[in-house]
Amino acid sequence: MPGVAFALCVRRVRAGQSRHLALRHRPRRGQPHHIRAFTSLATLNATDAVHNHLVYGYTGGLGVDVNLVGGLFMRAEWEYVRFTSTVDTSINTVRAGSGLQVLTERARALRAFRSG
Repeated sequence: MPGVAFALCVRRVRAGQSRHLALRHRPRRGQPHHIRAFTSLATLNATDAVHNHLVYGYTGGLGVDVNLVGGLFMRAEWEYVRFTSTVDTSINTVRAGSGLQVLTERARALRAFRSG
């Protein structure tokens, strides 16, 4: 049984990013050793964090369930999620699985009655 889904989504996130920049001096050839010894290194760090920020986007997907034998079935799904606000994120997810549906006598009788 094939299926298609589409939805809008909103999510609260905690996002952060950090940057590290190290400045280093490369001595020129022929520079005396005592000048190289006193060259300092500079390091710059920056951190930006956002807490309790709402991001919005959309999601869609395709899936199929196939009955193999009796109650044994196989399922495959693909889902795409995209958040398009401050944090631009795209997520692709593929899932596959199988399962066994066990029915009691009462459930079998009800299924047979409904199918005619």
